[in-house]
Amino acid sequence: MRRLAIALLTTAAGLSLFAGGASAQDAPDDGDDLTTDTVVTPGGGTIDPVDVLQVSGFIDDILVSEIGDAIERAESSGSQALILQVNSNGTVVDDDVVEALLDDIANAPIPI
Repeated sequence: MRRLAIALLTTAAGLSLFAGGASAQDAPDDGDDLTTDTVVTPGGGTIDPVDVLQVSGFIDDILVSEIGDAIERAESSGSQALILQVNSNGTVVDDDVVEALLDDIANAPIPI
């Protein structure tokens, strides 16, 4: 069941990313937090940043909380999307926690 949950988490993250249809460009590295940088295009338009969260190891309560926090940060900072990179072999939390996390990802206000 846990492998299925991880597979669903990874699939949901991938599908949400492609379903958003947003294109991302690298923001200039000026030493500031990239979640607040907006890129100005040569035509004078702006491109909102894309946040990235890398998750590695077993999915535990701390990682579940960090993923939820990353979704909230990305929304409040005006990011156009959140890329969730997951490298995990399983979970150490209950199945209902994983299901709640999947619901949060599926219902996030920004593409993940």
